[in-house]
Amino acid sequence: MKSPGRLALLCLLLLAALPAVAVSQDTTATANLQPTAPDALVILTLRDGATLVGRVTSVTATTIRFESSIGSSDILRVNVRSVHAASASQLHDGKLWPENPSRSRLLFAPTGRMLRKGELYFSHAYVIFPSLQGGITDRFSMGAGATIIPGLSLSEQIFYITPKVGLYASPNVNVAAGVLVAQPGSAIDVDRAGLAYGVATFGGDDA
Repeated sequence: MKSPGRLALLCLLLLAALPAVAVSQDTTATANLQPTAPDALVILTLRDGATLVGRVTSVTATTIRFESSIGSSDILRVNVRSVHAASASQLHDGKLWPENPSRSRLLFAPTGRMLRKGELYFSHAYVIFPSLQGGITDRFSMGAGATIIPGLSLSEQIFYITPKVGLYASPNVNVAAGVLVAQPGSAIDVDRAGLAYGVATFGGDDA
């Protein structure tokens, strides 16, 4: 059995180690943080959900100095949830606009913009045309879906795929091409149908 003295010493050593572990875990989001370039902006999200837009002017072991439209302040690194670069196009009259979630499509047809690698969205055009689209790479996406027409069995529904390739990308001009290939079910006397298209979109993501 351990003596009270040795047990107390062990507890003190464990308590002394706890702050270092907590700081290491809490500063993951700012581990490689550097002062922001003069012509750049960052979006800083705190653990309480607050969002600040501005520049990091200095970084210490425990705090960062952040400069925004409301002035400069020192923020504890443990209170920072995430930091990522902000585009100047996201700022409108000093306010941060979120990224357009439908930049790669309109109500039904696609735009010339592409999904990024790993991005995924689900849509249901006119309710009966659901589909799932995913970015395989920044220049290639693939979608698939099937109709859910009431009264028709699964074998009678229409199944379709929608691959799309980005041909040109810039902040204000995006060009893509794709195809829609459909396999009608037994309710339609057609073997297979397809449609090829090209599309160009002009203007930024908010246009």
